Amino acid sequence: MKVEVKQLAAMTFVGTVGITEQVQSQDICRLWDEFTANRNITNRLGEADYELHIFDPSDPPRHICLTGTAVSKVEDLPLNLFAKTIPAGKYAVFTLRMADGGFPHAYQFMEKWLADQDYESPDAAHHRFEVQVYDQRFEGLDNPESEIDFLIPLFKLT
Repeated sequence: MKVEVKQLAAMTFVGTVGITEQVQSQDICRLWDEFTANRNITNRLGEADYELHIFDPSDPPRHICLTGTAVSKVEDLPLNLFAKTIPAGKYAVFTLRMADGGFPHAYQFMEKWLADQDYESPDAAHHRFEVQVYDQRFEGLDNPESEIDFLIPLFKLT
């Protein structure tokens, strides 16, 4: 996996949302189907699509997934779409190439890299979300040439 550390501006996403207790229970394919039925979104930025995963440790824990697109501003949203803005800040941008391993490999690599760089892991108190970027490099999960970027906010260990 390739890793770059970048300072990113705040980003606003519009899409469909699902809430479950854990990511394994989330029907992400259904969320994508619902989003693609509503693709006429005002103020869309570029052609990429995104998955925003928010991990809420409340009791019981919740996994919130938004499948959608980035927008320059929110207006004229259909009732079944939602908007969420992530903060500006320093992010690690991990690029997963499907030929190099799937999601389990990616998460193992990211956890190790974060620990080696003295950043908090995705399960730490400040790290509660990630963004997956599906742009023109993504040609399906079964295509070994497909690439997906993961945006992980960085918080130094204190």
